[in-house]
Amino acid sequence: MLPLPHVRMGPVAPFLHIGVDCFGPMYVRSAKTSEFLVTNFRKVYGILFTCLVTRAIHLEFVEDLSGDQFLQALIRFKSQRGTPKLVVSDNGRNFTFVQPLLGHKVEINDPNVDVYFKQNAINWHFIPAYSPWEGGV
Repeated sequence: MLPLPHVRMGPVAPFLHIGVDCFGPMYVRSAKTSEFLVTNFRKVYGILFTCLVTRAIHLEFVEDLSGDQFLQALIRFKSQRGTPKLVVSDNGRNFTFVQPLLGHKVEINDPNVDVYFKQNAINWHFIPAYSPWEGGV
C-alpha cells in the first residue's frame, strides 16, 4: 500500500486542505407552504467540502452549478471554517467554470473565481481524468 500524500498527514488545522465535489440536483419544498404541489418544489445542488486530514465535512447548497454560485458557497465556507490553502477536486462537468483538461494544466475560466483564489493564495489541484481514487475523498 502506498503512503498517504503529505497534505493528508501532520498536525494542521481542520479544513486547511480540502476536497470539493458537487452533487444533485435535489428537489426541496418551500417551508412557507404545507401543500404538496409540484410548483412548491425548487431544484438545488449540494457542494461537499471535505477536510483531507480529519475527514470532517461541510455542506453548502446552491441554486445552480455556475461559477458565481460556487464562489458564494466558498465564501460562506471560508467565513465558518477559515481559508483553505489547498483545494483538491475532480475535473468533472459539475464544475462548469473550469476549462477542459489540457495535459496537466487546468485554468479557471471564471474571472471572479480566479481573482478570489489569487487574492487569498488558494491553490487548486485537479486529479487526473477518469481516476476518482486519486482524490482520496
